Amino acid sequence: MPMKEKEILDVILDLSRSTGSYGRLYRDLIELKEADPDNYAKLMQGWEAEEFEKPLDLILFLEEGKHCKRTFYSIPVTWEVYGRVVVEASSKEEALKKFHEIENNDEGGFELPQEQHYVDGSFRLSDDDEEELLEMIEKV
Repeated sequence: MPMKEKEILDVILDLSRSTGSYGRLYRDLIELKEADPDNYAKLMQGWEAEEFEKPLDLILFLEEGKHCKRTFYSIPVTWEVYGRVVVEASSKEEALKKFHEIENNDEGGFELPQEQHYVDGSFRLSDDDEEELLEMIEKV
């Protein structure tokens, strides 16, 4: 839902607490509202017409002097990591056999290792099927 006058002023007031330029802007807006309500109303109508969806949209408008109407999407990705598990055994062969026994039992196998390392080149989209992927992409 697009931001209205109150939300616009609330964002500017919040920003005014962290930077002087927004403090001056907020002060000037309040003074304009009292001294020249018609021009203040025109200004607010113009800002409301920009239909800012989020405070970031308003900030970008104020900082860049134009409404960027940026849209962001969350795209599912996957990557691989590797780690090590410890198995008590008398030989490498026995350790491997025990690993398979533990991994295949009904109790869930091993916990994921705490120490993990990224597998180079494994970062990719979560699905090769573009239609499936498009269904998984979400607007944020």
